[in-house]
Amino acid sequence: MTLLTLPDKTMMYDWFGLNESIFRFVNSFHGETYDLVMLLLTRIGDRHNFPYYMGALIVCALLGFIAKKIHSKGGAKQSLVLWLGVLLVLVGGYFGGGWTVKEIKETFAYPRPYAVLSDVHMIDPGYYGKDDDHHSFPSGHAFFITLMVIGLWPVLSDYLRSVGLFLILGVGWSRMAVGMHFPADVLAGIILGVVVTAVMQMIVSRVLSVFRLRT
Repeated sequence: MTLLTLPDKTMMYDWFGLNESIFRFVNSFHGETYDLVMLLLTRIGDRHNFPYYMGALIVCALLGFIAKKIHSKGGAKQSLVLWLGVLLVLVGGYFGGGWTVKEIKETFAYPRPYAVLSDVHMIDPGYYGKDDDHHSFPSGHAFFITLMVIGLWPVLSDYLRSVGLFLILGVGWSRMAVGMHFPADVLAGIILGVVVTAVMQMIVSRVLSVFRLRT
């Protein structure tokens, strides 16, 4: 069974066969070191890491605030407010966007590559649960890493922004390499991540603006 036999998705999802062709190309690469890198990237994009990421970010924000205070560089309060906004965007996007991803997955119930193709190269298949066979669209990993990178954008240097963009592409590629997603799933996850983050940034910006006016 191939993607072309699935109904009502030939153009929007299957891309007239290109979706499967791109997946097969990416999934065709193998190698011990390559597979380990792909598995590392896919685990970096795992939403279950969110508490650890948030803990590290809170420490970074506090250390930056303390450093500015100690050295009397100025802008300590502005830096703290900026970080507060970033953290609120990430928390709101994680829960709101996570719920959205879950609902879309259950509504469309598109099968994962290994559920419809017989020759998929799976990297560490024991890491995943088989009860998730029909939750391919959109990619939660692609959504999550995009949320983290775009959400952190205001506090990142140019170098770290480049690293962040590489991570988005790397995690997206890894989801195909490990055999869990088609490119359409990854693209949808990235787009959803950008949209959700942008909406949260507007909401948080308005909330903080009102708060500053009241103080």
